[in-house]
Formats: sequence, structure tokens, C-alpha cells
Amino acid sequence: LEKPEIRDAIYPISTNLYHEMCDCGILDENIELIEGMLVKKMPKSPLYTKVATKLTEFFYKFFTDNFTIRQEQPITIGNSEPEPDISILKKIGESQWNRHPNTAELVIEISLTSYNLDKEKANIYALGNINEYWIVNLNKNELEVYSKPENGKYTERKIFQKNAEITIPFSPDHKFNLPEIF
Repeated sequence: LEKPEIRDAIYPISTNLYHEMCDCGILDENIELIEGMLVKKMPKSPLYTKVATKLTEFFYKFFTDNFTIRQEQPITIGNSEPEPDISILKKIGESQWNRHPNTAELVIEISLTSYNLDKEKANIYALGNINEYWIVNLNKNELEVYSKPENGKYTERKIFQKNAEITIPFSPDHKFNLPEIF
């Protein structure tokens, strides 16, 4: 699929067709739409589950008044509908729940076996103007932070080692120590 002539011959799937296929039960729940193609999601290890739970508990503790915290729920961006492990959105009104959101304040992917795909998703999330995108790299015990989206690309990338203190982008007064999640 790396060769353009082969990739161009693949039939892309629109988000509308993807929704129809999901509604009809044609696709199982372990599929997400990435750049017009169906991609199988990775199984979840106990380590993944532990980190996802700790991060979610942290965000629920401080941010449920002004933000919606979602786990593995779709965000529609262009011809993609990834389901980030965790996404933090500004609270939305009841009338806005008739479609999936198309942006977020923060999106987090937790990576054990999916690092290459998660890294590719940075372009999708930047296109959605998501302020900050985190990849929790479980293989290296580090946090990769992408920020400052411009023209569909993140202009800044930082890597934090296991002992770092992390500032929450939409609430600079809140921080957590990275060792708390590993």
C-alpha cells in the first residue's frame, strides 16, 4: 500500500458509507476509518488498560464540570473517524449530540503495539485542529506530545521521559507526574 499506484487503486470509503455500514451491522466494533480505509483496532493488554484507567480517572477528577471525557469514541475528521483512547472536549449542548464531534481539546492514544499507526494519526488530529495530541508510548515509558496545529500538521513535538511532570494544555494549573500512570 506504500506505492501510490496501488494506493490509488484502492476504493476509499467515505464517512457516510462507513456510518451506513456500521448501522447495517456489516462492520464489527474493532474497526475504525483512517484516511478512507478500514483499519483493525489492536487488542487491549492489561498494561494498556491500567494506563487508560489511570489517565481517565485523573481527567474525571478535575475536568467533568467544563469538559466531556470520552473513551474510544469517534471523532469525525475529513475522511477519517478515529476512536482515540481518550479525548477531552469542551462541554457540548444536547442539540450537538446528533453527530460525532470533529475536534477536541486533547486526544490521547496509548501505544503498545500500535505506535506507527498512532504516529500517522497525528496528521488527522492536526487536520481537526485538535490543540494537543499525546501518544503514551508504553514501550519506552514516555509521552510524545504534538501541539500547535497549522495547515493539517503539528508544528511542535516534545518527548517527556518517565519522570516528567506534565501540564494539562487546557488547564495549566493542573499537572500530573508521568510515573503515576506507568
